[in-house]
Amino acid sequence: MSAAPSVEEGDVTRFRRHIGRLGYFALAFGGIVGSGWVVVLGEWLGAAGPGGAALAFAAGGLAMALICACYAELTARMPRTGAEFVYVREALGPIPGFLVGWFLLLNFIGLAAFEGTALVWLLSALLPSVEGPALYDVLGEPVHAGGLALSLGGIVLFAWLNGRGSSATVLFQKVMTYGFLAFALMLIVLGLGLGDLSNAKPLFKVDDGGLPWSGMFWVFSLGILFLNGFQGAAQVAEERAHGVSLRAVAGTMVAAVAAATVFYILIIFAVAGATPWNETVAAGLPTAHAFGALIPSAPWLADVVIIIAIASLTKTWNVIVIIGARLVVALARDNFLPSSLALLNVRGAPARAVAAFSIVAGFAVLLGPGAIVPILNLCAMCLAVTFVLLLIVLLKQRASGAPDPEFKVPGNALPIVIALLLVLAMGSAAAVLPLFRADGMPIEWFMMAGWAAIGFGLVRLSRGARSVR
Repeated sequence: MSAAPSVEEGDVTRFRRHIGRLGYFALAFGGIVGSGWVVVLGEWLGAAGPGGAALAFAAGGLAMALICACYAELTARMPRTGAEFVYVREALGPIPGFLVGWFLLLNFIGLAAFEGTALVWLLSALLPSVEGPALYDVLGEPVHAGGLALSLGGIVLFAWLNGRGSSATVLFQKVMTYGFLAFALMLIVLGLGLGDLSNAKPLFKVDDGGLPWSGMFWVFSLGILFLNGFQGAAQVAEERAHGVSLRAVAGTMVAAVAAATVFYILIIFAVAGATPWNETVAAGLPTAHAFGALIPSAPWLADVVIIIAIASLTKTWNVIVIIGARLVVALARDNFLPSSLALLNVRGAPARAVAAFSIVAGFAVLLGPGAIVPILNLCAMCLAVTFVLLLIVLLKQRASGAPDPEFKVPGNALPIVIALLLVLAMGSAAAVLPLFRADGMPIEWFMMAGWAAIGFGLVRLSRGARSVR
């Protein structure tokens, strides 16, 4: 049997196989840890306190590690571009597969918009005038000319990078991820070594009834967002180098979730120990504020933290584009989107899919910072629905008696059922909490409905849908 042709030999649909273990870990970990540890850490502390937030992330990390292991088993069973779309399509049919792929695409479009907005927040802390004049308002928040230009510039930059092929994107990912780990370790050592853990008291934030559980549950539910992103490794399973086993790919995914969990817990205590956390949460960027106050003679540490966060954000943004483009490729391969979007350029990059994803993400950025909370809730709902369906698919695969893959979650169906219950617990907060915040129907639900309507139209028009009638 002859080997599959490479891109150089004229195949414009098959990805090159070149990604090694270090690349897979960089994609998985780099896709998980972005700028949240600077932008929203104050929200975690304010809701649960340092001890409560750390315990909630530990529980969320265990839950997401189990979910990730289930994901990794599906990757080992079906190592294909499109990952979630392929898993569901193979088990439940093309239309359920399309729905999963379509709503995951919405999730990553939303996350790209979040990264663009977070970039502006961080840069404006260094250069307050960077946002420029206000152009218009969305949901009560102004959209500024400078901020919009920066966000759209970021989208163009990562579209260009991903158009240069996965060799360039994976190299960028490795440099940024391992560089970030080195600097993050230095920050944690500084915070824990020079700080005073008595500043972390009280360890728990209690509600009106004197109990810490409501805040801890909210932080726990955030695990579905802030410990998510390991899918970057699954999406490029087709591109693993010869000699890299699917078991190794699976191992890097689970290890990345574990490493991210440890990082979040350590940075929570490093920040809480640097200054009294009740004061820190009032700062605009609590992590930067805490490190800026840690050494009286070195207030510039606050700027260093912001620069590290910007660098960290770029690796997460890169993974978002990698995943989004490959979802477009997978949907185009099945003719749910124009088949030309599945073609690769001479560098082996899905340049057309990257462009299509980036254009839609650019429109999402136009919504500005006022739409960020609804977008994040929307992303959490999309992920929860996807995880539920994937776990059902895995249960079906196990029940079918299919041969064991290179990587398998230990035990029978019980760990998968536990993962399913944990997903439902995490996802319920994203779906239900907006009802208590909104007057009337939450905007997140309108966004979901609008995207579903567009998807329904594509299904009606697509050759992939007609072929199954």
